[in-house]
Parts: sequence; C-alpha cells; structure tokens
Amino acid sequence: MKKLFFILFLFINATLFAQTGKGFATDSANIINFANSVVATAKNSYQPDKVFRHRFVVELWYRSSLPEKIRMEFRILPDKTAILVHLTGYYEDIFPYWKKYYQPDADMTDLEKAGKTQTTAPFLQGQVKSFFNKIMNKLWEVKSGYIPDPVKKQK
Repeated sequence: MKKLFFILFLFINATLFAQTGKGFATDSANIINFANSVVATAKNSYQPDKVFRHRFVVELWYRSSLPEKIRMEFRILPDKTAILVHLTGYYEDIFPYWKKYYQPDADMTDLEKAGKTQTTAPFLQGQVKSFFNKIMNKLWEVKSGYIPDPVKKQK
C-alpha cells in the first residue's frame, strides 16, 4: 500500500511539475544540463563535484571555493521524467533560482530577514506547496510537495 501511495505521489508530482514550468522537471537524460542551468543562476561559480545514482534518485553536488556545496536531488519517475525535489546551497546562490521559477516578486533582503517563505498553487484535487527555508547561517533549501484537499477528494 505504501509503495502504491509513493508511486501515485510521484506521478502527481511529475504531472504537476511538467505543467507548472521548466524550472522543476526535465527528461532524465537531461538532468546534468538542467542542474547546470540551476547552478548558472548562482552568484558564485560552481563546478560539478559528485553524482550519486540510486534506483529512482539522482543526487548532484556542485563545489566552489566556498566550504558549502550546492546539492540537488532528483526523483526519477517510471516515464523517465526527472523532478527536482530538493535543493540546498548558500542563500545568495539559490535565491535567483527561487525568484525565477517560484516567486518572481521576491525581494532578496526581505526574504533573507524573514528566514522562510512559501508559495501555494492549486493543482488537481489539492495544492502544491513550495518552501524556501533557512537551514542554518547562510545555508537554505528549496522543497516542494503536493497536498490533496480532503473535501475535493470525497466528491
């Protein structure tokens, strides 16, 4: 049952991200190009460092002269769609990505002071919530997830 729910969750997320923009999903053959385009928006210069491949997950690390890396985690769906589900890095390096694909009106200074933000968009029988949160010091993360609406689900 858990496996079925997980597959359904991934399917819904694949459909969601494919419909909401190029900043979230790509074909699994293009993961490296997609990740490079995310890193290209960073303030600092990064180079590919490590790639970890698992059955349905690919994690990419990018390094620079700074102590912290940019890390991206992609989920691979049965149809070979790759979805960026988690991104971590320095605030000034991943804020441009957040602004471009999630919240075009975001102000860099205000958001850094607030320490977190989220966006919500209606989708299918629920909504998608995307979060941009401070983890510690200057390290931040972007996460997204689908939340079904129990009222709509009953109809």
